[in-house]
Amino acid sequence: MKRLYSYTGFFLVLLLTALSAGAQSYRIKGYVYDSSRNYPMEMVSVISTSGHGTVTNGEGYYEIEVTERDSIWFSYLNKSTVKFPVLKIGNPMQFDISLQVNVPVLKEVKVLPRNYRQDSLMNRQDYAKIFNYQRPKLKTVTPTMGAGVGFDLD
Repeated sequence: MKRLYSYTGFFLVLLLTALSAGAQSYRIKGYVYDSSRNYPMEMVSVISTSGHGTVTNGEGYYEIEVTERDSIWFSYLNKSTVKFPVLKIGNPMQFDISLQVNVPVLKEVKVLPRNYRQDSLMNRQDYAKIFNYQRPKLKTVTPTMGAGVGFDLD
Protein backbone atom coordinates (compact mmCIF):
# COMPACT_ATOMS: atom_id res chain seq x y z
CA MET A 1 0.00 0.00 0.00
CA LYS A 2 2.85 2.37 0.87
CA ARG A 3 4.45 1.53 -2.40
CA LEU A 4 1.29 2.56 -4.27
CA TYR A 5 1.32 5.97 -2.58
CA SER A 6 5.00 6.53 -3.40
CA TYR A 7 4.43 5.62 -7.08
CA THR A 8 1.35 7.84 -7.21
CA GLY A 9 3.32 10.74 -5.68
CA PHE A 10 6.16 10.22 -8.13
CA PHE A 11 3.82 10.22 -11.14
CA LEU A 12 1.99 13.27 -9.81
CA VAL A 13 5.28 15.19 -9.53
CA LEU A 14 6.27 14.01 -13.01
CA LEU A 15 2.90 15.12 -14.42
CA LEU A 16 3.14 18.56 -12.83
CA THR A 17 6.69 18.99 -14.13
CA ALA A 18 5.57 18.08 -17.65
CA LEU A 19 2.66 20.51 -17.50
CA SER A 20 4.79 23.37 -16.23
CA ALA A 21 7.44 22.68 -18.89
CA GLY A 22 4.80 23.28 -21.56
CA ALA A 23 4.39 26.92 -20.53
CA GLN A 24 7.63 28.78 -21.06
CA SER A 25 8.43 31.43 -18.46
CA TYR A 26 9.64 34.92 -19.28
CA ARG A 27 11.17 37.67 -17.21
CA ILE A 28 9.96 41.14 -18.17
CA LYS A 29 11.96 44.16 -17.02
CA GLY A 30 11.61 47.87 -17.56
CA TYR A 31 10.89 51.32 -16.18
CA VAL A 32 7.65 53.21 -15.56
CA TYR A 33 7.61 56.97 -16.24
CA ASP A 34 5.07 59.77 -15.93
CA SER A 35 3.39 61.27 -19.00
CA SER A 36 6.37 63.55 -19.73
CA ARG A 37 8.74 60.52 -19.71
CA ASN A 38 11.13 62.61 -17.59
CA TYR A 39 10.34 61.37 -14.10
CA PRO A 40 10.35 57.72 -13.00
CA MET A 41 7.36 56.61 -10.92
CA GLU A 42 7.71 54.50 -7.81
CA MET A 43 5.07 52.33 -6.14
CA VAL A 44 3.33 51.41 -9.42
CA SER A 45 1.82 47.91 -9.29
CA VAL A 46 2.77 45.54 -12.11
CA ILE A 47 0.37 42.58 -12.23
CA SER A 48 0.10 39.50 -14.44
CA THR A 49 -3.02 37.49 -15.25
CA SER A 50 -1.47 34.45 -13.55
CA GLY A 51 -1.47 36.32 -10.23
CA HIS A 52 2.18 37.32 -10.01
CA GLY A 53 2.88 40.91 -9.16
CA THR A 54 5.54 43.41 -8.17
CA VAL A 55 5.94 47.11 -7.44
CA THR A 56 8.31 49.62 -9.04
CA ASN A 57 11.20 50.87 -6.92
CA GLY A 58 12.42 54.46 -6.40
CA GLU A 59 13.87 54.63 -9.92
CA GLY A 60 10.66 53.27 -11.48
CA TYR A 61 12.28 49.89 -12.22
CA TYR A 62 10.28 46.65 -12.16
CA GLU A 63 10.96 43.00 -12.91
CA ILE A 64 8.27 40.30 -13.12
CA GLU A 65 8.25 36.64 -14.07
CA VAL A 66 5.36 35.50 -16.30
CA THR A 67 4.41 32.71 -18.67
CA GLU A 68 3.83 33.05 -22.40
CA ARG A 69 0.04 32.87 -21.91
CA ASP A 70 0.06 35.79 -19.43
CA SER A 71 -0.68 39.43 -19.91
CA ILE A 72 0.61 42.22 -17.71
CA TRP A 73 -0.87 45.56 -16.76
CA PHE A 74 0.12 48.50 -14.61
CA SER A 75 -1.91 50.11 -11.86
CA TYR A 76 -1.29 53.42 -10.08
CA LEU A 77 -3.71 54.96 -7.57
CA ASN A 78 -6.38 52.40 -8.59
CA LYS A 79 -6.16 53.42 -12.26
CA SER A 80 -5.16 50.55 -14.52
CA THR A 81 -3.71 50.44 -18.00
CA VAL A 82 -4.71 48.07 -20.79
CA LYS A 83 -3.37 44.52 -20.64
CA PHE A 84 -0.24 43.77 -22.64
CA PRO A 85 0.02 40.13 -23.87
CA VAL A 86 3.48 38.73 -23.12
CA LEU A 87 3.88 37.26 -26.61
CA LYS A 88 3.31 40.69 -28.21
CA ILE A 89 5.96 42.48 -26.14
CA GLY A 90 8.83 43.15 -28.53
CA ASN A 91 11.69 43.42 -26.05
CA PRO A 92 10.87 41.84 -22.68
CA MET A 93 14.24 42.93 -21.29
CA GLN A 94 13.39 46.63 -21.76
CA PHE A 95 9.61 47.12 -21.65
CA ASP A 96 9.34 50.77 -20.60
CA ILE A 97 5.98 52.48 -20.28
CA SER A 98 4.69 55.94 -19.45
CA LEU A 99 1.47 56.43 -17.52
CA GLN A 100 -0.85 59.36 -18.13
CA VAL A 101 -0.17 60.88 -14.73
CA ASN A 102 1.29 64.28 -13.92
CA VAL A 103 3.88 64.12 -11.17
CA PRO A 104 4.17 67.36 -9.22
CA VAL A 105 7.75 68.59 -9.19
CA LEU A 106 8.91 70.69 -6.27
CA LYS A 107 11.35 73.56 -6.60
CA GLU A 108 14.98 72.81 -5.87
CA VAL A 109 16.14 73.42 -2.32
CA LYS A 110 19.80 74.08 -1.58
CA VAL A 111 21.06 73.10 1.82
CA LEU A 112 24.22 74.85 2.91
CA PRO A 113 26.55 73.62 5.63
CA ARG A 114 26.22 75.29 9.02
CA ASN A 115 28.50 78.26 9.27
CA TYR A 116 27.34 80.57 12.03
CA ARG A 117 29.57 83.46 10.96
CA GLN A 118 28.28 83.31 7.40
CA ASP A 119 24.69 82.83 8.62
CA SER A 120 25.05 85.86 10.87
CA LEU A 121 26.47 88.03 8.08
CA MET A 122 23.76 86.85 5.68
CA ASN A 123 21.07 87.64 8.24
CA ARG A 124 22.59 91.08 8.78
CA GLN A 125 22.38 91.80 5.06
CA ASP A 126 18.85 90.40 4.71
CA TYR A 127 17.57 92.32 7.73
CA ALA A 128 19.81 95.40 7.53
CA LYS A 129 16.81 97.70 7.55
CA ILE A 130 15.71 96.24 10.90
CA PHE A 131 19.16 95.84 12.49
CA ASN A 132 20.27 99.35 11.54
CA TYR A 133 17.09 100.98 12.72
CA GLN A 134 17.52 104.41 14.26
CA ARG A 135 14.90 106.37 16.09
CA PRO A 136 13.88 109.58 14.45
CA LYS A 137 15.52 112.60 16.04
CA LEU A 138 13.84 115.83 16.96
CA LYS A 139 14.31 118.52 14.38
CA THR A 140 13.05 121.99 14.21
CA VAL A 141 10.78 122.79 11.37
CA THR A 142 10.68 126.24 9.82
CA PRO A 143 7.13 127.13 9.17
CA THR A 144 6.24 128.62 5.84
CA MET A 145 3.53 130.76 7.37
CA GLY A 146 3.74 132.30 10.74
CA ALA A 147 5.59 131.01 13.72
CA GLY A 148 5.36 127.55 15.24
CA VAL A 149 7.25 124.61 16.59
CA GLY A 150 6.87 121.07 15.24
CA PHE A 151 8.54 117.66 14.96
CA ASP A 152 9.73 115.99 11.81
CA LEU A 153 8.42 112.44 12.00
CA ASP A 154 10.17 111.29 8.86
